[in-house]
Amino acid sequence: MYFARCVLLTLSLVSLFAQEKTQPSPGRPAEPRSVSDDIKKNSQENKASATQPPSAQPAAVKNSDTAPTRNRQTSDIAPKDQEQTVRISSIPTVTVQSIKDWTDRAFWVFSLVLVIVGVLQVFVLIRQNRIINQSLILTHRPRLIIKRLTVDEPGRGALLAASRDKDPPFKPTEPIHGRLLLVNTGASDATIIGSECRVVSTGEPEAIAREVPPHMAPVTILASANDRITPGEIRECRFEGRGPATGQYAAAIEGKFNLNLYVLGWIEYRDRFGIVRRTSFCRRYLPDLLKFEPIKDDPDYESVD
Repeated sequence: MYFARCVLLTLSLVSLFAQEKTQPSPGRPAEPRSVSDDIKKNSQENKASATQPPSAQPAAVKNSDTAPTRNRQTSDIAPKDQEQTVRISSIPTVTVQSIKDWTDRAFWVFSLVLVIVGVLQVFVLIRQNRIINQSLILTHRPRLIIKRLTVDEPGRGALLAASRDKDPPFKPTEPIHGRLLLVNTGASDATIIGSECRVVSTGEPEAIAREVPPHMAPVTILASANDRITPGEIRECRFEGRGPATGQYAAAIEGKFNLNLYVLGWIEYRDRFGIVRRTSFCRRYLPDLLKFEPIKDDPDYESVD
């Protein structure tokens, strides 16, 4: 507190000195005076008045320069030298609860929006992945074809002798056994649904019924249901049947009937999305070449879906 009073007194003296330097006396130009001169002059006057008797004291001559200066000094110093009290009647309240509530709500809403956007993005990515997989499977579908049919029984020697003698290659009701290759030339897996293969002896291809009756030729299963054939896989399948009927063989010997042996059938399979496809085949045996050829003129018997 003492230090503060000293500082206030010093500032008051400096301001008073500045006012004295800048304020001129009436009727004459202002002369520079210092505070120390005023103090000395006041002390001398006080001593002179103390030594003189009361009756001999002259009338107080008011100095136009010093009196206002002392008054100004006391008036400037006294108020500043006193302690001043500031009374606060009430403290204003600062409300931050509403702002905090809005901030918390905004944070939770923003977090909820982010979660919803993330979930939607996951669903979109899953759907896009499915679409891409479907596109890949549709463009890289499985494709089953039948290749390289061969006859194991009767043997090659018997077939060559019949070809040389111009006789029918297969005897009546003779067992016939052969092999064929089932190949997946596609780019995805094929799951077998069902398959059939028959050995039929008849005339020209036009005489083959669209649906061969079961009594006409026994059925051979080429591949079991639910078997999976991978891309590029080659599976060997076996078939069996019997030679022509006795009447067909006799008519062929007499030259009244053009007897042919056919191996025909179908394979149904599905891809990864359950799309069902069907491969049909019908091959005719050529005695002179000892091999089978596809019937290309009829898509009902030779087709690949």
